[in-house]
Amino acid sequence: MAQTEKPKRRFPRYPCEGNTRIRPNGEWKALGDAMTQISQAGCYIMTPEPYPEGTELELELEAAGQPVRVRGIVIYTHPSKGMGVAFLQTGEEEKALKELLTGMPQSFPDA
Repeated sequence: MAQTEKPKRRFPRYPCEGNTRIRPNGEWKALGDAMTQISQAGCYIMTPEPYPEGTELELELEAAGQPVRVRGIVIYTHPSKGMGVAFLQTGEEEKALKELLTGMPQSFPDA
């Protein structure tokens, strides 16, 4: 009997271009149209100066014309290119993310 592969991701990822502001240490830093994908669990942010893995961030994201404010933690970086951020959600943040993702275009494959 062949084993079926499980999807690698818990939530679908959506391609997007969105405004991003980040506050790692009390001061907001605007990154412009730097977010390239988002899911219920996190996002990828293009930036030439990614924060180190483990850095906790407060984020203001806008995608599909909807703003949302969430907290996150940097889980991986690509030097001089960008960083993956996992969301640390409260109930309010989770609800806002679900509403934002409802209006997003087709998702990436679950690879």
